[in-house]
Amino acid sequence: VNSDRASNLQIFLYRQMFNNRDAIIEKDNPAGLKEAIEDVNRCDADVEAEWIEIEEHIAPEQLAMLDNVKEAYRQFEPARDNLLAALQKGDQQAAEKYYDETNSLVSPLIEAANELSDEFLNMVNLQNKADTVISNTMTTIMVIICVIAVLVSVLIGLYIARMISKTIRHLVAVANQLAEGDTDVE
Repeated sequence: VNSDRASNLQIFLYRQMFNNRDAIIEKDNPAGLKEAIEDVNRCDADVEAEWIEIEEHIAPEQLAMLDNVKEAYRQFEPARDNLLAALQKGDQQAAEKYYDETNSLVSPLIEAANELSDEFLNMVNLQNKADTVISNTMTTIMVIICVIAVLVSVLIGLYIARMISKTIRHLVAVANQLAEGDTDVE
């Protein structure tokens, strides 16, 4: 679950990066700029929702990694907001400055998110290995139980066969005695 959440978080962070680029591209198109800003706001909401989901399922030792992502994002947000404000005002010089600033802040943000995602993937790999060990152990136990069951069945079969053959040998002996005329048989 957490590895999926971390992947979603990475996607939303990349979306933020592309939203900044789209805002620059659409600077002369008011409708396009408005749409880019709306995308930024939606993406902000998605990022916050993912953080909440991750926090509900995260191990305490990974909380610091999530905090690193949040801190990097908090540093990124003002530069992004300044970029969007400059674009809305039509201040191209300020927009270029804030665009460069957001780009310099994206790298540590993505790096922190990648670290968190890698940690979650390592946990998934460890869990998969543990599941494999458990599965192999259960398979071994089932094979041992089956072998024991077969051995017990063979022993019971031999015991029953011996009892039946003993009874048949006794009957044959009695029949032979009767055939010889010995009527004093038990």
